[in-house]
Amino acid sequence: MNRTAFFVFWNIFILLLCPWHGHAQSGFPGYNEFSRLYNKGDSCYTAGNYRMAGEFFFQASSVEVEKGIELSRGDMFCLTSVAFALAGEKERAYECLWKAAFEHGFSNLEALSDSSFSAIRQGTEWNKIEETVRDNHQREIARQEVFLKRTTFKNASGEVIFYPVRSGYLQQIFNRDSLTFISVNHGNFRLYFSADSYAANHLQEIKNQVEYAFYKAITVLDTNVYDKGISLVFFNSPEELKSVTGIRALGGISYPEDHVAFFPYTQGRRFQFNHEIFHIVSLNVWGTPSCRLLMEGSAVYADNQCHIENPIPAINAYYLRQNLLLPVDSLVNHFDLLAQKNDVTAYLQSAGIFKFLYEKYGPEKMKALWTSGFGTIQYLYGITLDRLEADYREYLKQIPVPAGFRESMIQKGCG
Repeated sequence: MNRTAFFVFWNIFILLLCPWHGHAQSGFPGYNEFSRLYNKGDSCYTAGNYRMAGEFFFQASSVEVEKGIELSRGDMFCLTSVAFALAGEKERAYECLWKAAFEHGFSNLEALSDSSFSAIRQGTEWNKIEETVRDNHQREIARQEVFLKRTTFKNASGEVIFYPVRSGYLQQIFNRDSLTFISVNHGNFRLYFSADSYAANHLQEIKNQVEYAFYKAITVLDTNVYDKGISLVFFNSPEELKSVTGIRALGGISYPEDHVAFFPYTQGRRFQFNHEIFHIVSLNVWGTPSCRLLMEGSAVYADNQCHIENPIPAINAYYLRQNLLLPVDSLVNHFDLLAQKNDVTAYLQSAGIFKFLYEKYGPEKMKALWTSGFGTIQYLYGITLDRLEADYREYLKQIPVPAGFRESMIQKGCG
């Protein structure tokens, strides 16, 4: 079974990881524990040790991640069931599939036809699970149809449309009584803030900054039309944001599927509008990216600010000279593991690779790579991954490192 494609697990991780910018990933102990266990399970699964894979996946399925990070428990328990089924652990497989269907609303009916379940696809218990998943599937289809019918505006004629948020978690935030917001509209944006806030006293600055961020996003993505409304919520402090999301995000949190981003807006900080708004627009214009290198690298490229002039190539040139440049294939295939060790390095180096490919070959090829992945690089660019590595290093050798640059300047990110 192709776990990533079959369970659309990558879409889960898009929701998990979009919030992580401009701050250390140590701020997410719940997610880090989930990721650690999931990766152990994935390694065991790849090695054919399905029983141990199931044990690690089961532990990962039960981890309490930060409340601002939504995880599909149904998909996780189904994946766990697959591992136990392949290991011949029928009772454990049934237990996990039962949890997926009855406790977590699992609705992927197609998953049940996978050959991994052939050993347990029989009997009364299986029939009950299949019936419940089918019911969940029908309810999900009905919800989708109602949503599409009520939100498909055929006579828009260039209007900016603000769609309702679909996430139950986000609905709770927008409707909660303990934190109330007022809002104003500006172009493609609806800005939420409290009247007694720093944001309220700097609305024109915010409008100018988000307008530029939007312009930068559609320019990089080579598109002229974007009629979806984006909601930006400004909290009075990182602590206030954490009280709602469980995440102490100094830079911001974005939820591209719902066109929503949260920011702590306080004095003395550089606000990460370019980065977060790019995530929202890029995932809705170019679709789900093939790997995290492209998703995060593109957003850092769109921001292009990090203490010094021309930061992306200059800092990566420094990494090269200090023998700290990570292999391209490692960033392509193991971004999360590298980012957990040092997120600043992983983000900036991914931005360097994105910039090199984007500016040398253009947005059209980058858009194709975005959706098809680095496995198609030879077809799209006429080069291998090794050749990309060599060409990129040669390019960086020509880039000067500013005399005043010190690695300590970026230890806590780009501001």
